Amino acid sequence: MARLLEQLEKNTQLDKVIYKHDLMQEEELTAKQVWEYSDKLAFYLNETYKEDKSPIVVYGHKHPFMLVYFLACVKSGRAFCPVDVNTPIDRVRDIVATVKSPIVLVSEAIELDTPIMTVDEAKKIITQTKERVSKEHYVKDEDIFYIIFTSGSTGKPKGVMLSHDNIISDIKNCDSRVPVKAGDICLSFLPVCHIFERMLTYLYQYNGIRLYFAESFEKIAVNISEVKPRLITVVPRVVEKVYDSIYNKGIALSGIARNLFFWALKLGYRYEPYGKNSWWY
Repeated sequence: MARLLEQLEKNTQLDKVIYKHDLMQEEELTAKQVWEYSDKLAFYLNETYKEDKSPIVVYGHKHPFMLVYFLACVKSGRAFCPVDVNTPIDRVRDIVATVKSPIVLVSEAIELDTPIMTVDEAKKIITQTKERVSKEHYVKDEDIFYIIFTSGSTGKPKGVMLSHDNIISDIKNCDSRVPVKAGDICLSFLPVCHIFERMLTYLYQYNGIRLYFAESFEKIAVNISEVKPRLITVVPRVVEKVYDSIYNKGIALSGIARNLFFWALKLGYRYEPYGKNSWWY
């Protein structure tokens, strides 16, 4: 299996928008744009921070440009540390201090003592930069790719270090289990800093899958009808809420409509993934 960055470079041949958020339509990105922008930003990071290869904290929620930040870090030879906007400010500061991040790349507003770079500032740097980072700087093999901190529910949050080979192993093991192919659309609901979403995002990027970001939980149904995704990735609690909403509408029906609803529900219970149902299902 090819290294992650090598495969992402091959996927730049896709000319369609592959990262999209309806609330940030000006931020729509193609694979080619993500590759070019991250190249130039990585060059800037190396020129600015030289031999300091400390991990870089990336702060945000579901902004498409965060994918540029992530790639820029690892192309410059630095691990990144994703932190969601719902993280308490004291914990954000503690994480920044723990990994000794020389700068924080942000897609949302935050006040820190450490220097920050906003999306607008990053775009200005990218526009003014002609050079691109050399591949010799790339994170690879057993190099640390990113560090994700635990929630801290059992004590002080701990940073879990994942290498490039860990990412490739995840992709390899999940590839046959996720029924998508190049060009398919997936709808992302979880924050991009979520560990499950991070793994799946790399699976999508590796396979040239188009990633759309849901606006909110309340808008999932609308977003589904708009983009018609092949796959949606969620956590169990979200599925439970969707199921409860559908079920409550069903039990309010009467007559034939109610019978059809519960017939369809029972049919759904019999579904088996990976094509295990017979042809008539």
